[in-house]
Amino acid sequence: MTDKDKKAGRPVKSVEGEGQVTIGMRVPNSLKRLLEDAAEKNHRTLSQEAERRLQRSFNPRMLVEDATSLWQEIGASEQETIRTMLRPAYGKSEVDVGIWLMEILTLVRRARGSRATVGIGRDDLEILRQAMREIEEGVAINE
Repeated sequence: MTDKDKKAGRPVKSVEGEGQVTIGMRVPNSLKRLLEDAAEKNHRTLSQEAERRLQRSFNPRMLVEDATSLWQEIGASEQETIRTMLRPAYGKSEVDVGIWLMEILTLVRRARGSRATVGIGRDDLEILRQAMREIEEGVAINE
Protein backbone atom coordinates (compact mmCIF):
# COMPACT_ATOMS: atom_id res chain seq x y z
CA MET A 1 0.00 0.00 0.00
CA THR A 2 1.39 3.37 -0.89
CA ASP A 3 1.14 6.53 1.20
CA LYS A 4 -1.45 7.71 -1.29
CA ASP A 5 -3.74 4.71 -0.53
CA LYS A 6 -3.72 5.17 3.27
CA LYS A 7 -6.76 6.76 4.92
CA ALA A 8 -6.32 9.69 7.25
CA GLY A 9 -6.99 9.32 10.96
CA ARG A 10 -6.74 6.42 13.36
CA PRO A 11 -7.37 2.89 12.12
CA VAL A 12 -10.83 1.50 12.85
CA LYS A 13 -10.86 -1.05 15.67
CA SER A 14 -13.29 -3.92 15.55
CA VAL A 15 -15.59 -4.21 18.56
CA GLU A 16 -17.04 -7.44 19.84
CA GLY A 17 -19.99 -7.71 22.20
CA GLU A 18 -21.70 -4.77 23.84
CA GLY A 19 -18.64 -2.64 24.50
CA GLN A 20 -18.56 1.11 24.12
CA VAL A 21 -17.43 2.53 20.78
CA THR A 22 -16.64 6.03 19.66
CA ILE A 23 -18.63 7.51 16.79
CA GLY A 24 -17.88 10.76 15.07
CA MET A 25 -20.64 12.97 13.83
CA ARG A 26 -21.24 16.56 12.87
CA VAL A 27 -24.08 18.59 14.31
CA PRO A 28 -25.12 22.24 13.97
CA ASN A 29 -23.81 24.60 16.66
CA SER A 30 -27.37 25.20 17.85
CA LEU A 31 -27.87 21.48 18.52
CA LYS A 32 -24.54 21.26 20.35
CA ARG A 33 -25.60 24.18 22.57
CA LEU A 34 -28.91 22.46 23.34
CA LEU A 35 -27.07 19.26 24.27
CA GLU A 36 -24.60 21.19 26.43
CA ASP A 37 -27.43 22.97 28.27
CA ALA A 38 -29.31 19.70 28.82
CA ALA A 39 -26.14 17.94 29.98
CA GLU A 40 -25.44 20.69 32.51
CA LYS A 41 -29.04 20.71 33.75
CA ASN A 42 -29.03 16.91 34.13
CA HIS A 43 -25.51 16.74 35.63
CA ARG A 44 -24.15 14.63 32.77
CA THR A 45 -21.27 14.94 30.36
CA LEU A 46 -22.06 15.96 26.80
CA SER A 47 -21.34 12.39 25.69
CA GLN A 48 -23.62 10.90 28.36
CA GLU A 49 -26.46 13.25 27.45
CA ALA A 50 -26.15 12.49 23.73
CA GLU A 51 -26.02 8.73 24.40
CA ARG A 52 -29.09 8.87 26.68
CA ARG A 53 -31.07 10.82 24.12
CA LEU A 54 -30.12 8.44 21.31
CA GLN A 55 -31.08 5.40 23.41
CA ARG A 56 -34.42 6.93 24.35
CA SER A 57 -35.21 7.74 20.71
CA PHE A 58 -35.27 4.00 19.94
CA ASN A 59 -37.60 3.14 22.83
CA PRO A 60 -41.22 4.28 22.28
CA ARG A 61 -42.14 3.82 25.96
CA MET A 62 -39.35 6.17 27.01
CA LEU A 63 -40.47 8.70 24.40
CA VAL A 64 -43.98 8.66 25.87
CA GLU A 65 -42.57 9.15 29.37
CA ASP A 66 -40.47 12.08 28.14
CA ALA A 67 -43.45 13.60 26.34
CA THR A 68 -45.75 13.34 29.36
CA SER A 69 -43.09 14.84 31.63
CA LEU A 70 -42.59 17.74 29.25
CA TRP A 71 -46.36 18.20 28.89
CA GLN A 72 -46.60 18.60 32.67
CA GLU A 73 -43.88 21.24 32.67
CA ILE A 74 -45.22 23.54 29.96
CA GLY A 75 -48.10 25.97 30.29
CA ALA A 76 -51.49 26.02 28.59
CA SER A 77 -50.42 28.52 25.91
CA GLU A 78 -47.47 26.33 24.93
CA GLN A 79 -49.75 23.30 24.84
CA GLU A 80 -52.14 25.10 22.50
CA THR A 81 -49.20 26.15 20.29
CA ILE A 82 -48.17 22.49 20.01
CA ARG A 83 -51.73 21.46 19.08
CA THR A 84 -51.90 24.20 16.45
CA MET A 85 -48.58 23.14 14.92
CA LEU A 86 -49.40 19.40 14.82
CA ARG A 87 -52.98 19.51 13.52
CA PRO A 88 -52.18 20.50 9.91
CA ALA A 89 -49.55 17.75 9.65
CA TYR A 90 -51.39 14.89 11.38
CA GLY A 91 -55.05 15.85 11.41
CA LYS A 92 -57.13 17.46 14.14
CA SER A 93 -58.72 14.29 15.52
CA GLU A 94 -55.46 12.31 15.63
CA VAL A 95 -53.62 15.10 17.44
CA ASP A 96 -56.50 15.68 19.84
CA VAL A 97 -56.77 11.97 20.71
CA GLY A 98 -53.01 11.71 21.22
CA ILE A 99 -52.95 14.76 23.47
CA TRP A 100 -56.05 13.55 25.32
CA LEU A 101 -54.28 10.27 26.07
CA MET A 102 -51.18 12.10 27.22
CA GLU A 103 -53.23 14.36 29.49
CA ILE A 104 -54.98 11.35 31.04
CA LEU A 105 -51.66 9.62 31.64
CA THR A 106 -50.25 12.83 33.13
CA LEU A 107 -53.18 13.15 35.54
CA VAL A 108 -52.99 9.49 36.56
CA ARG A 109 -49.24 9.72 37.14
CA ARG A 110 -49.69 12.82 39.28
CA ALA A 111 -52.28 11.04 41.39
CA ARG A 112 -50.70 7.58 41.59
CA GLY A 113 -47.03 7.89 40.69
CA SER A 114 -45.03 7.38 37.51
CA ARG A 115 -45.75 3.63 37.10
CA ALA A 116 -49.53 3.97 37.48
CA THR A 117 -52.01 2.17 35.26
CA VAL A 118 -55.35 3.50 34.00
CA GLY A 119 -58.74 1.84 34.51
CA ILE A 120 -61.18 2.33 31.64
CA GLY A 121 -64.76 1.21 30.92
CA ARG A 122 -65.58 -1.19 28.05
CA ASP A 123 -67.40 1.46 25.99
CA ASP A 124 -64.55 3.94 26.40
CA LEU A 125 -62.05 1.21 25.61
CA GLU A 126 -63.80 0.44 22.32
CA ILE A 127 -63.85 4.14 21.41
CA LEU A 128 -60.15 4.31 22.23
CA ARG A 129 -59.42 1.20 20.13
CA GLN A 130 -61.30 2.67 17.17
CA ALA A 131 -59.39 5.94 17.50
CA MET A 132 -56.11 4.03 17.62
CA ARG A 133 -57.07 2.07 14.47
CA GLU A 134 -57.78 5.36 12.70
CA ILE A 135 -54.46 6.78 13.86
CA GLU A 136 -52.59 3.64 12.75
CA GLU A 137 -54.12 3.88 9.27
CA GLY A 138 -52.68 7.36 8.86
CA VAL A 139 -49.34 6.93 10.66
CA ALA A 140 -46.36 4.66 9.99
CA ILE A 141 -45.55 2.97 13.30
CA ASN A 142 -42.00 1.76 13.94
CA GLU A 143 -41.88 -1.43 16.01
